[in-house]
Amino acid sequence: MNGRITQLKRIVQQTLITTGVLRYNITYIPKLGAYRIALVGSREGISGSVLSKLIEALSANGFVVRVKVSKAPLFNIVYLYVIPKVNVP
Repeated sequence: MNGRITQLKRIVQQTLITTGVLRYNITYIPKLGAYRIALVGSREGISGSVLSKLIEALSANGFVVRVKVSKAPLFNIVYLYVIPKVNVP
């Protein structure tokens, strides 16, 4: 589990360099068997191109991604639910 979190952090850091993301957090949700990446953006929000680059990078590294967007008065929060792909023979 810690190895995957480290891998996800590396992907997120490489993708989010100099973007509108103020902060991010990665947590594991055992009930879902998924990782949640919370991206916090400013009032202007997180651009779609940044999200698409991050989703492409995660998909290329063997993850399935689901997106949920939440709006707060001062911040925009985007949740990415990331599930490792299972290789079935």
